[in-house]
Amino acid sequence: MARKKKRTAPQLYDAVFWSAITKLTRYMVPLVNEVFGEKFSSKAKVELKPMKSVVRKPSGRYTRRERDSLAHITEGDIQKNYHIELETWPNKKTMAVRLAEYGAAAAFDGVYMTDFGARMVIPNSAVIFLRKGTDIPDSFVIEIAYPGGVAYYEAPVIRIQDYSVRELIDKRLLLLLPFVMFSIEDKLAELNKTNDLKPITKIIEEVEEGLDGLIRTGDIDLYEKRVITSYLEDVLREFTGRYSNISKGVKKIMGGYIIDTDADKLVRKGRREGRKEGKIEGKIEGKIEGKIEGKIEGRHEAYIDLLYDGTITVDIAAQKLNTTPDDIQKMLNDYVKEMKQKEN
Repeated sequence: MARKKKRTAPQLYDAVFWSAITKLTRYMVPLVNEVFGEKFSSKAKVELKPMKSVVRKPSGRYTRRERDSLAHITEGDIQKNYHIELETWPNKKTMAVRLAEYGAAAAFDGVYMTDFGARMVIPNSAVIFLRKGTDIPDSFVIEIAYPGGVAYYEAPVIRIQDYSVRELIDKRLLLLLPFVMFSIEDKLAELNKTNDLKPITKIIEEVEEGLDGLIRTGDIDLYEKRVITSYLEDVLREFTGRYSNISKGVKKIMGGYIIDTDADKLVRKGRREGRKEGKIEGKIEGKIEGKIEGKIEGRHEAYIDLLYDGTITVDIAAQKLNTTPDDIQKMLNDYVKEMKQKEN
């Protein structure tokens, strides 16, 4: 029996990127806005397109091309396709050719008939580089020669090292958070030599605090947080695998911060059993009853406390308290101010 080939690091990073997109599809909107300078609102509709196409090489041989992502975004009268590649190694020569191939393949896949013949649309393309490169341009220019003339289009480039955790959180670039460790890649050898895990711990803490803040404001829920932190763990393990001292500490670090909290167990169980609301509600109600101890006057405070802890979402709190999400948000803001005053 043939042994299954081990997945390479770039393949794992590609898989993490695509999996995050499929589970957190709505966050393609802020990513597209950042990369392409668009202004889509959170109400824009995102439709993910097939990643695979068959292209014909100059030799005449046909081969399969697999893109990292392709999305169709619609808002009002605007409809556009966006293709984003996640690239591990900075290689400007092959990247430009691949962008041209991916774009052409996507255009062929979407070709359609018109009153005058046929129309094919090349998607907006871009590249996200995980690693640093001294000769990487700010954009790639693709030239298309066709009967009657020549056309050009640009594919912008962004680098993960240009973003801090805070910037990724504030701009809602949550699809890039699993790769934030690449910002300290050039320090890993020295950190491994001195067995210093503080920079890694600091980044994990920043991610954790940032996501908890988004939960408290109702921007994300516990499941979305778990998706992001789980992929961060996958990337971190691969990322530090060849550094023995750091690698040994990674499991302990991740376990301390993002693995097996009660809330995560609850969400995973609910997902695995098909969102059986009875079981989820039962666990939440159990915690609530323990907190309020049957006192009706403590009901509001108990729910806001659970919301602040990240146990429930704004929508659930609004439903339980028979009020609006805006009212819940105001209560939470007041609660946060009160907690800060107590800390000071």
